[in-house]
Amino acid sequence: MTETLIKLDNISKIYQDKTVVSNLSLDVQAGEILVLVGSSGSGKTTTLKMVNQLITQTEGNVLFKGKNVNEYKLRDLRLQIGYVLQQIALFPNMTVAQNISLIPEMKKQSKAEINKMVDDLLREVDLDPVNYRNRMPNELSGGEQQRIGILRAFAANQDVVLMDEPFSALDPILRSQLQVLVKKIHQQFGTTIIFVTHDMDEALRLGDRIAVMRHGQILQVDTPEEIVKNPANTFVSEMFANSMAQDVFGVYLSRLELLGYLDDQDTSTPLGDLDTNSTVGEAIKLLAQHDVITITTKNSGLKVLSKAQLFKFISEFQDM
Repeated sequence: MTETLIKLDNISKIYQDKTVVSNLSLDVQAGEILVLVGSSGSGKTTTLKMVNQLITQTEGNVLFKGKNVNEYKLRDLRLQIGYVLQQIALFPNMTVAQNISLIPEMKKQSKAEINKMVDDLLREVDLDPVNYRNRMPNELSGGEQQRIGILRAFAANQDVVLMDEPFSALDPILRSQLQVLVKKIHQQFGTTIIFVTHDMDEALRLGDRIAVMRHGQILQVDTPEEIVKNPANTFVSEMFANSMAQDVFGVYLSRLELLGYLDDQDTSTPLGDLDTNSTVGEAIKLLAQHDVITITTKNSGLKVLSKAQLFKFISEFQDM
C-alpha cells in the first residue's frame, strides 16, 4: 500500500478579503511526481509554499509524515523538503561542488561520501567532474547553472522536492532536456516531487498524477491518462485542448499514446530509438525511412506508430 507522505487537510489561505486557496484537501503519495497545474492566480504556488511553511495557512492543517508541520522546528522541516525556484540562485562565492554538497555537509555526511556523490551527479548530467566541480557559478552557462541547481536539490537526499515553475523562463530545447533530467533523477532516487506549472504539456510529460487548480480549488486529481480521457468538467477539458494548440512538430509522443494513436507492437524488432519523450518531428524523420516505428512507453513497453496513424493525428491536430 502506498504511503501518504504529505496531507493537506481543508487548507485555506486568505489575505484580508481575498481568498487565494479555499478548503483544499490533497494527499501526496511517497515516491510520486504530483504536478499542480492551473492558470495564473489559481493558487498553485501558494499551495506549494504551504507545504514547507514559506506561507502559513489561514485555516486547515498540513501533515508531513503523519505529523502536523507546526510540531516540527522550521529548520528540521526544511532540511527534509527541498525547494527549486524558477530563478535558481547558486551561491556565487562557492564552487559547483560546494553548492551541490551544501545540505549533505549540514547533515554531517562524510567527505568521501559527499565527493563521490558530487562526481556521480555531475556525470548524470553530462558534466565532467574534473572540469566542473571547481568552477564558480559565473563560469557556467545558464543551462549549466540550472542543472547544478537541480542537482543541489536532489543531492540533499530530502524526502520531498518542491519545484515552482523551474523551467518556465527557458527556451524549449533546454526545457525539454531538464524535464528529462528530472524524470531520470526521480527514477534513480525515488524522491517525492511536487511540481508547479501552468503548462499542461509539461504536466502530462512529468506527472504520475496531475492536480488541476482553478480559483484556489482543485477541480480534478488523476493520472494523465484519466485527465485526458475523462476530464472532470469543461474547464479541465479546454485546458488540455488549449495545450494542444501548438506547433504539431513539437508535440510529445506521450500525447499520441494518451489519445490512442500508438498500437500494440506487432514486431519483435525495435525500429528506431524513440520514446514518449520524443516529438512528432523526430518521428516524422524516422517514418520517412520506415512504414512503422517502435516507441518505448512508460507503462506499456514497446508500442508501434505507423505512418497512417501519425498522418491521422496531424490531420486532426487543428480540430483538437
